[in-house]
Amino acid sequence: MSIEVGAKLSGKVSGITDFGAFVDLGDKKTGLVHISEVSNTFVKDIHEVLSVGDEVTVKVLSVSDDGKIGLSIKKAVDKPQKQNNHRRNNNHEQHNNRDKVKKNHNTSFKPKHEEKKKDLSELLGPMDRELIQLREDVSMQIIALNEIKKMASRYGFDISKPAKNSKEAVQWTYFAYLAAVKENNGAAMSLGRVDAFFDIYFERDLKEGTITEQEIQEIIDNFVIKLRLVRHL
Repeated sequence: MSIEVGAKLSGKVSGITDFGAFVDLGDKKTGLVHISEVSNTFVKDIHEVLSVGDEVTVKVLSVSDDGKIGLSIKKAVDKPQKQNNHRRNNNHEQHNNRDKVKKNHNTSFKPKHEEKKKDLSELLGPMDRELIQLREDVSMQIIALNEIKKMASRYGFDISKPAKNSKEAVQWTYFAYLAAVKENNGAAMSLGRVDAFFDIYFERDLKEGTITEQEIQEIIDNFVIKLRLVRHL
């Protein structure tokens, strides 16, 4: 089989290193996809995006005199057009992958990072641009959740499990906001509507008699004070 620059070929990932992935093109020919050629977005850990055995479509970037073949996954995908019926017809599997992610979130009460790992394991199919992007997004979410967990542990809290009461619900929300602010180098941002989320815990704890309205007010007051102090951290 003759390998020509510019050709688009199908192959299977046969090996992964920190700098890229080797793709078996058949006929005893193997090419290398450098990590910078995997996705249009930054890939921190290629192991979170590709796995050995994944089927991929690649574009040949170069063929050296000694037979080394340079490949690209991101350049193998045609740029989308305004009206692309073919793309719409082939989105079924991508929608199924997204539905799996949503279903896991709606039915599971496991720690969030465990849910995300399950999401990642179920994102299967041909490694086109959309699936690679989705796998990368979920991988980054796993990393972010682990970093938030480490941050909270420094304050003496374990946020790997859902909040058990009103106080924890507010505290967990504060940690999420604090992490978001730190990620954006202290830039101000809107917290959004959290009252409906808090009310679920407040109403339940009030009915169970584990909290009073005065204690709820104190929790909210302290929460607001913490939000105002964030800008000075």
